[in-house]
Parts: sequence; structure tokens; C-alpha cells
Amino acid sequence: MTLDYRRDIDGLRAVAVLAVVLCHAGLPGFAGGFVGVDGFFVISGYLICGILARELDAGSFSLASFYERRVRRILPPLFAVIAACFAVGWFLLPPPAYLDLARSAIPAALFWSNLHFRGEGSDYFAPAAEFQPLLHTWSLAVEEQFYIAVPLALWLAWRIDRRLLAPAVVVATLASFAWSVRMVDATPTGAFYAIQSRAWELGVGAMLALGGARITLSRRAAEVLAGLGLCAIGYAVAAYDGSTPFPGVAALVPVLGTAALIWAGQVHGTFATRFLSLPPLVWVGLISYALYLWHWPALVLTRHLTADFEPPLTATVLAIAASVLLAWASTRLVEAPLRRRGAQAVLGRNAVFVGSALAAIAIVATANLVIRSDGAWSRAPDARDMVEQATTRTVLEESCRANWRATRTACRLGAADKVPQVLLWGDSHAASLLPGLDRLLRERGVAGAAAVTTACPPIPGFRRSRHGEDLDCAVQNAAALRLLIERPDAYRTVILSSRWVSHMTQVMGAAEPGTHDPLVSVESGKAIPQERAGVVVEEVLTRLVDSITASGRQVVIVGGVPEQAHDVPQLYLASRFGGLVRFEPRPLATVRQREAPVDAILQRLAMRPGVTLIDTAGVMCESDCPLMAGGHLLYRDSNHLSTFASRWLVPQMFKSVEF
Repeated sequence: MTLDYRRDIDGLRAVAVLAVVLCHAGLPGFAGGFVGVDGFFVISGYLICGILARELDAGSFSLASFYERRVRRILPPLFAVIAACFAVGWFLLPPPAYLDLARSAIPAALFWSNLHFRGEGSDYFAPAAEFQPLLHTWSLAVEEQFYIAVPLALWLAWRIDRRLLAPAVVVATLASFAWSVRMVDATPTGAFYAIQSRAWELGVGAMLALGGARITLSRRAAEVLAGLGLCAIGYAVAAYDGSTPFPGVAALVPVLGTAALIWAGQVHGTFATRFLSLPPLVWVGLISYALYLWHWPALVLTRHLTADFEPPLTATVLAIAASVLLAWASTRLVEAPLRRRGAQAVLGRNAVFVGSALAAIAIVATANLVIRSDGAWSRAPDARDMVEQATTRTVLEESCRANWRATRTACRLGAADKVPQVLLWGDSHAASLLPGLDRLLRERGVAGAAAVTTACPPIPGFRRSRHGEDLDCAVQNAAALRLLIERPDAYRTVILSSRWVSHMTQVMGAAEPGTHDPLVSVESGKAIPQERAGVVVEEVLTRLVDSITASGRQVVIVGGVPEQAHDVPQLYLASRFGGLVRFEPRPLATVRQREAPVDAILQRLAMRPGVTLIDTAGVMCESDCPLMAGGHLLYRDSNHLSTFASRWLVPQMFKSVEF
């Protein structure tokens, strides 16, 4: 059995890596480009298992030789990237990001980063993942974990009876696929990262190398198969996105598409073979491993420097261009020389193993130093208190949110040992008012309570999910209504607060990608179309405030917090560490224009008897909506008030409200 060099496979590598890079860059039409990793798995399974089978057949198999090739191929570029991340990060990464880098560098260097990110609960498609410099190393860990056991398994099967080899690979591949299908619904994050649910993709390549590829195709069959393969990959890249359950059944499309192209490529002269053998694609394929390694840290650094999930196009293009240049340089200067073995080797086998071990030890030691320094805050010691104060919730806020979510128990605030006269009802934006409202009520000698929890607006009759998790919003809001019914002597003032803009319009959070999960009617089971969200929510809120005021209570609606264009603590830190954007507030006019549809709805509600509207932007902003005051940051992120801001603004917001 021989495995001659095939230019089309390098072209296929180029297709895979370009899909990944353009997906990560946020280019429209490439939301499913992450499937390029699955293509790499198939290619790797085909090439590596094919080489192993050839060596076993020739009697030249050597475990030491196999791992020497893996070490020479994988480790030098990987260690170079990790070292570069530490070096550049010292100057440009804020301490929290530098700490994240250090925590992930150890598992990345030791090939268990997939387990690390799985254990951290890092959703590959979540916004927070966009700022993890070594997140992409999960796929290297999967591949290397696969190759810890596979050479021995192949050798053992070969020694027992070589006829067992292909059937054993088929059985193992099918078992892994079944596991993937089962786990993608049960534990999506675990299924995405786990070797158990990814091994079948490498197994498909192995099956092709060990038997499938020996079946000769006619020219016509090869053309059809290759065309279907290209269409399958193109479909997955264009049609899939972060909401696609993956890997599971969905991964069959890019995996089988890649396998089809490898199989059909054995017939020379097909359209696919000629296309994938084009010199530009072959060149990209030759640097594909290095490009995969460099592109993600470059994009992550750009996001940190702009404090934005979606950096300006110019910055993104420059990051990709830098990645290509670094990939070419590291392939030529690091990877290629160290891959040479025998008489032309720069380093002998022992030197490669020892050098790699020392490099790994150096990375682990460096990472531990950074972890012990908590991200090296010594680079900006004055910024630590400011950021921690802004991003830390009070005990009251944490306990109120947790208790209401778990037991529907309203937490007490304000004066003690009195009948609560104020009820704060809403989502995390309402919860951010707690530090200021608690202090204000104490000063006025009034008792209050709070029914607040994350992501559930005070809109009864609707449920909501977040990242696939049902938040029980309908249950939460029904419990808040029961509080009013069961205690007619209490809660004479009901404060409704929420991030209204995310529920009433199609406008997303200013510094957030993607789309919000819509509200779903409990009665009909249907989601509110985004274009009708404002109308439906206004109708529900009108009925709600009318029912509350009919009981003799007053309703106070708190208008939305003026949202900034960036995560404010991140923007502040970026401005201290070479940021590409200035630490500047958003103009009030921009905020007003963005939230005009919501403001119109709230103003109509405020015209009803017993309803008062607090214009948060009017209280907080003059010509601009400030980012800080009195040496304190006013935002926890891009849209939640910090504890200081809550205590500073709430007295001004409720100055004319009688409790």
C-alpha cells in the first residue's frame, strides 16, 4: 500500500483552513466555517492511519519513529505560538485576559485543552469564547489524544490478525458516531470537545485509508462523488452556524464531503482534483497548520485591542494578513527545518524529545508565574481596584437573583421589620438597581422586596430560553403576580425594570453579537416575531400596569440604561494596554436614536393613570452618556450599571417618587 504525495489534499487542507479563518473573522456566508476542523480530522485520519498501515505491512513500524514525526510536526509551531502569545500579551493583554491565557497555556502545551475548555464550560460559540487566545487548540488535543491509542491498537490488531483491522476500525468509528449523536443533545459543550464524540471523524479517514480507497472509481463516478463532496462542504459552511447541534448527525455532511473528495481525488483529471491542485490552494495548504495556529490569537488580540466582539473590518483584515505572514514564516523557519530527519536533520531524535520536554516545562513554568500573579496586575496596579469594583456584584444582588430563581422567594431590602411597600420586579437590569435602591429605602425608612432574575423581563405569560436553557420566565413572573395578589396590604409601589430594547425591538445589545432568544407565548407556544415584538410587549405591559394600578398601587417604569458601544471595563483596560479605540462615551443623541421605538412605547404607558416613567438616560447623560464619574466606572459591562453607578444614580432617578 502506498500513499504518494497528492497536491489535491493540500488544496483540501486550504479549503478547510480558509473556511475556519473566514468563519472566525465573522465574514458573512461563512458562519459554518468551523466545519473545516472536521475536514482536518478526516484528512489526518486518512494520512496518518494510511502511513501506519503501510509501515505495518512492510514490517517497519516503530512507535518511537511515529511519535518523533508527530513531535517534529506538531510541537515546534505550537510552542512558538504559545510563546508569542505570552510575549505580546505582556504588553497588550489586560490582566484578566493574560490570566486566561496562562490557564489555558498549560493544557494547550500538554494536549488536554479540549478537556480544559469542556471543564470550564466554555461554549465554543458563546461571546466569551471570542476572547480566549488558545481556544482553538482544543482540536489539536483531540487529534493527539486519538494518536496516543491508535498506533498501539493498529499494531495489536495487525499482530493478532490483520483481517481484524478494518472491521475493528469500522466498529470503533460507528460507536464513536453513536456516542456523538447521543451526547450532542444531552451535553452539547461536552460533545463538541470530547474525544469520544470526535474520534469517528478521524475514523472515517482511517476507514478510507484501510479499505475504502482501494475501491477503484470510474472517471464519471469520481466526478459525481467529488462534486457532491464540494457541495456538501459548501452547504455546511454556508448553512450551519453556532445554533446548529454539532457534531452529531450534522457533522456527517462535512465529514463525508471531505472523504468523498479524498476518494475521488485518486482519479486524476477530475474537476475537483484540478481545482484543489491549483498552486494558490496548494500553497495555503502547505502552511495550513501554522495558519490555523496563528489566526485565532491574532483575531483575539484584535478583539481585546478594540474591546469589541466584532472589530472594524480594517483591523480584522490586518489580523488575517499578519496571520498569513506569520504562518509562512513559521512554516519555513520553524516547522520545515525541524521536520527533517536522518542525515538532513537539524536535531536528532533524542534532541527533539528533550527539547520539546524542556519547552513544555518552560511554558508550564511561565504560565504558573502568571497565574500566581493573577494575570500580572503589576503592569497596571491602579486599574485593578477600579475594574474589580465595577465588575463585582454585591452580596445582596447575588442572593436576590439566586433566591428568586431557585425558590421564588422575594429578598428584603430597605428598612427592616416593616411591611414591604416597594416591589422591584425585572431582570438583571432591575437587579443592578438593588445597591442604590436598598440604600435609598433605608434612608427613607421604607421596606421593600425584589423579584429579580437574569434574562427574565417583567412580561407575564411568556417563557424564554438562553443558550438552549429554559429560564422559566413565565413561572417567575406568575410568582411575582402572586405576591401582589396575596399581599394586598403590601407593595404599594411596583417598580418594573428591564433591558427593554432587547425585548421590544430587533436592535441587539450594542456590544454583543448574535441574536437574542425571543419570547415565547405560553398560551400559543409560538415565539414573538421580532418585527412584532414591540406591539405584543406593549399590549402585555398595558394589561399588566392596568391590573396593578386597579388595585390602588402605583407603577414606576424604569427606562433602559443607555448602552455603550463597548464593554466598559474591557474598554478601559484596552485603553491602558495599547487599545485601538479611545475610552470615549457614547453621545446621548446616538442612544436616543437607537432606543427611540422603546422610548415611544414606554412614554405611551406612562400616560396611563398611576404610571410614572423614569428616563434613565435623561438622568445619567448630558450631551454624552459618561463611562465614569468620581474615579469610578459606571458600567459592569456595556449595559449594566456598576454598584457605584447604582448608588450614585438611584437617588436622582427616584427623587420625585413617593414610596
